[in-house]
Amino acid sequence: MDPYTMNMSTYGRLERNQRVDSKMRQLYGSNLNGVTAPSAGIGVIVGTGILAAYVVPTVISVLVQNKFLGFDNRLKTKDMTKRAALLGAVMGIPLATIVAGSVAMAGE
Repeated sequence: MDPYTMNMSTYGRLERNQRVDSKMRQLYGSNLNGVTAPSAGIGVIVGTGILAAYVVPTVISVLVQNKFLGFDNRLKTKDMTKRAALLGAVMGIPLATIVAGSVAMAGE
């Protein structure tokens, strides 16, 4: 018996044919370190929610300041909205990426 197949020490002692391929080579991890389709989906939903939590208030704030409070702005409403959404996305993407990745990694 080959000592490699009898004592595979990466994950502790394994029974024969468990976590090995057809040539008896040990498989080093699986499922992208615990990221499964459901956990990745939940991570995307959480990331989208965090991103929306940055974008929506930024757009509303810009529209209120320029339309109701009378701040002077040369841009049209459509351009103001685009600029505010982009600004909110730039502020929210780092946190959304970190949290969404953490949620996906903590999955099943």
